[in-house]
Amino acid sequence: MKTKWYSDFWRLFVSPFSGGIDQVVQSGTLQKGFWGTVFLWAIPYIILALFGTMLIPFLPHNEFTGLTYLLGIGASFMFIFAWLICIGWSFVVVAIGSYVYNWVITKMGGTDNVQAIMKVSWYLQGYGVLLFSIGYTIILVLMGMLGLAFDSRAFAGVIYFVGTIALFVISIWVSLELMATQVMLTKMKVFIASILTSIIFAIIWALFMALLSGCASLMGR
Repeated sequence: MKTKWYSDFWRLFVSPFSGGIDQVVQSGTLQKGFWGTVFLWAIPYIILALFGTMLIPFLPHNEFTGLTYLLGIGASFMFIFAWLICIGWSFVVVAIGSYVYNWVITKMGGTDNVQAIMKVSWYLQGYGVLLFSIGYTIILVLMGMLGLAFDSRAFAGVIYFVGTIALFVISIWVSLELMATQVMLTKMKVFIASILTSIIFAIIWALFMALLSGCASLMGR
């Protein structure tokens, strides 16, 4: 069954355990996961821009100068630059991480399919952006409303803490379930494989940085 990328991500977001994960595993593709994530990475910056726009009516009109508009244009370019950086970094993490993760998964008895792991990794990247963008928007709105209603910063802090924990738990659980379904292993084995992959990735990164540092010191002599 052919599906659109936005259908895959929306189904994974609203009902991950009631068809969303199965739809990604059966109908998702590497291309849809990648381009969907590229689009979804723009959501946090769009939300920030909307919040910034909502503050404009509360600013005194005599503060709007040419410098203000230039700063606004500069912020727009910074948003685009940050968006491209996020996509580029995600590409590096998914590309390297998928090969390392596939090697670990294969050693643990999972299926040997790098492209499938890349696909799931891109879907999880996009899912995480969507989940945390919408989740934190709701949390901030609740903090503002209930914080004003009860006139308590401590209450707003509790909402933020509980909401953050809930988002991380949901994200980790969906990630484990989706990857376990794709590679046909238990969630515990997938969790262990994720930890091992993180350790290997950290070692690779440390060696890479040490190599760069050594090259820089040699060139500086």
